[in-house]
Amino acid sequence: MSPRTAPNLPDEGLAIGFQPYLPVEMRWERAVADGLPLDVSHAFGIFDRTLCGIQQVGVSPSDYGWLPQLGNACRACREAAGVIDDRWPQAMRGEDARVSVARRL
Repeated sequence: MSPRTAPNLPDEGLAIGFQPYLPVEMRWERAVADGLPLDVSHAFGIFDRTLCGIQQVGVSPSDYGWLPQLGNACRACREAAGVIDDRWPQAMRGEDARVSVARRL
């Protein structure tokens, strides 16, 4: 939907929110599934996948955070988490990082 056809947008502008920056050790949940090894801690990625790319039906986030600094953390998940973290601009890592967009028609 284009801004010209979007209903109920304020004339003074639009605030765009997004997921705030979280440090690597706070961003992901530990992945759980029947087929994952118990001695390796994987981060849950998205859509039945771990952050390192293991895909199987039933992979889901647990109620516990994934801690990359622990010795049993998957090295490939840790590397992927580092790559993702490096993509966040330093200026966008503050608690109130929001972009204000003036609506121009």
